[in-house]
Amino acid sequence: MKAVIIFFSNTGSTKSMAVTFQKHLEGAGHSVSLHDGFLILKQYLAAGEKEVTPLLSNYHGALKEADIVGIRSYVSWLTIADGVAKLLT
Repeated sequence: MKAVIIFFSNTGSTKSMAVTFQKHLEGAGHSVSLHDGFLILKQYLAAGEKEVTPLLSNYHGALKEADIVGIRSYVSWLTIADGVAKLLT
């Protein structure tokens, strides 16, 4: 199984959880691609539709090949990270 984990972490705790999931899935023999959602979103917004950077190309390729996608986001005042929905569309 190919999995993609996208995380949005402000303090590092959400990233830590994403890495833990990655290790467990890889330990079970699955292929896992881990992506920093804030970094991808930043490049996506900066490039617009004019340019596909290697990071965006890798992200899009991983999503196309994935059997499952997991999203880890911090929650603040019952709200997920800004940009999560934007990145998924």
